[in-house]
Amino acid sequence: MHGARLRRVSPAVASLCLMLAGCGSISVPNLWPFGESTTELSREPANATAYQCEGGRLYVRLIDDAAWVILPDRELRLDKEVTASGSSYRYRDLRLTLGKETMLEEGGKALLSGCKVVGRS
Repeated sequence: MHGARLRRVSPAVASLCLMLAGCGSISVPNLWPFGESTTELSREPANATAYQCEGGRLYVRLIDDAAWVILPDRELRLDKEVTASGSSYRYRDLRLTLGKETMLEEGGKALLSGCKVVGRS
């Protein structure tokens, strides 16, 4: 075997490997500082209205003349615009319409529609 070299394992490394192999499991202490790790934390944003829509959930926080749209993967600020249909907020090609027909659109295509405030009928 040209070019192949055999390496000897030190007795200390071999002993350590044998000792670890004999362990059935390793106990790891709970380092989560906020209570039991099995407790699910609330993911609902503070001071936001929850909407259940066809296709998902949406949270909206109204601040001055803007609406913060809170989605599972992002949070966006939309500026208020005056329209004949009521309250509408826009950022580039994203539009949020609040009212009877609450919906979130992007480029004229509905992302979330049929949105109803959670807890109200």
